[in-house]
Amino acid sequence: MAGPEVTAADLPDVILTTLAPEDRYAYLVGLVRVETAILIGRTDPGVVLAGTAFADLGLTSVQAAVLPRRLARLTGIPLPAGLVADHPTPAAAAALIHDELFGDPLPDLLATIDALRSAAGRLGAGGRGRLVARLHDLLTDLDDTRHGPREAT
Repeated sequence: MAGPEVTAADLPDVILTTLAPEDRYAYLVGLVRVETAILIGRTDPGVVLAGTAFADLGLTSVQAAVLPRRLARLTGIPLPAGLVADHPTPAAAAALIHDELFGDPLPDLLATIDALRSAAGRLGAGGRGRLVARLHDLLTDLDDTRHGPREAT
């Protein structure tokens, strides 16, 4: 017996529920970029970079009012009318949508850090050196993204 029919309107929800948790944010960034490109009359969402301000993309005030409604329809969650003003880049808007859909990732991240701290105590000198290098890279990435999530392409 066939499963329930999936319509185009259901597609983003189906995709989000089948994506691995670590891929959901990138998908949402892509969704915001595509919808923004459509609104500004571009056929290539590649012109809408995740870290570029909506204002710099030429989004008008009318388009800024339409974008949250389009994204709300696609994600199934209510979004604030001031989405573009309060979250001025596609990356920031996607982060809000992600948090609304899946919750704040901070508690899980902090628990992971605690587990890492515990496990790191069992490493030898070589392992500690490799771990320190990776953590340094992570801290550099986080420092570079103080003003929002890392740009997804």
